Amino acid sequence: MTKLGEKARSFSPSNYAEYELLAFLGGIARIYPRLSGKAQRRIRGMLASGLDSNRGNLLSIQHEVTTAVHLRRQGFNVIFNDLESGGDFDFLARKGRIEAEGGCKMISGDLGRKIHLRRSRELFKKVEDSMHAAYKESDRGTLIRITIPDRLGASVEQHQGIKQTVLAALLNDDDAARSPFCEVRVTRFEIADSPFEHARTGELDKSRVSEFLELLTGQNQTHSVCIFSPGNRAAIVMLESQKKDEMLLSFRSVLKDSVSNQFTKRRPALLAVQIHDLSEDQLRELAGLDSREWESATGLQALTSRFLQSPNRSHVLGIAYRAHGKLLTQEGTTTADSVAYFIKNRDHPVASDPEYSVFSATPKKT
Repeated sequence: MTKLGEKARSFSPSNYAEYELLAFLGGIARIYPRLSGKAQRRIRGMLASGLDSNRGNLLSIQHEVTTAVHLRRQGFNVIFNDLESGGDFDFLARKGRIEAEGGCKMISGDLGRKIHLRRSRELFKKVEDSMHAAYKESDRGTLIRITIPDRLGASVEQHQGIKQTVLAALLNDDDAARSPFCEVRVTRFEIADSPFEHARTGELDKSRVSEFLELLTGQNQTHSVCIFSPGNRAAIVMLESQKKDEMLLSFRSVLKDSVSNQFTKRRPALLAVQIHDLSEDQLRELAGLDSREWESATGLQALTSRFLQSPNRSHVLGIAYRAHGKLLTQEGTTTADSVAYFIKNRDHPVASDPEYSVFSATPKKT
């Protein structure tokens, strides 16, 4: 394990995914020698299982290791309770007079979404030929807007039905088609004053494309893929659902299960939540979402604060949310920069104790 960490240190990451991998390897290399033989065997099994794509992945253990490393940097002694004894919580953090139970939860960024990222990619492959045909036949920009009634599933029938509806819309004189699977509208736009006017292939600003689609359609939460020739022509396929996402409600359900099934309630508890496949910009967007379905909570922060007010969760000191960030390289040193939200339970007895400020109480670069 130590040799593995030494090799990792000799490699310089070129993107955030590589940085996370190296940080994970380095964390494992430091943690492994401090574990008992029983815990070492358990973590070897978890790693082997995670490397087998048919059985699982490494995301959960990666999140736990990253959180433990953060606590160590804060001066805490970390005991891996779950690895050592399979107990009620993942780790025990101690520093001086204080101690806290820690739990880690990995949540998919697709949770509660009507359209999952992987399934949208699968559908885009199905309609790729239609997009290329529209691109070649036009000297302007072409937007193929696909609206599904509810959720995008994995069935071949649904994906094939959407593909046929796209073909029908491109062939119809009114640039529209409807089927039980979706509604498709084709819109033309000028390349001038669009993100495709000057951008070169490989340098397209995705945020500008999102803003452009919002300007064209009035929708700001969509999945899209495009091809273009700078200053000449472009084709975009955009996918949306008529039904709104229910991310906040889904998050609350996961939090409820996590808090109910972890912790002894004898010490302050901290829950660290990693939102997989979610960028820091998307996390900020999630924090600002409006949920009228649950007590009119506004955003992730308000929902979590209300969630923690329940007497059944009085032992939980706070919940931290973290998303993927960006790499920073200064003077030959590469570090990561990401946004974290830590929402405290203001009614907890130690809420105002600065010694328990393991995470930031406000949005902060970490």
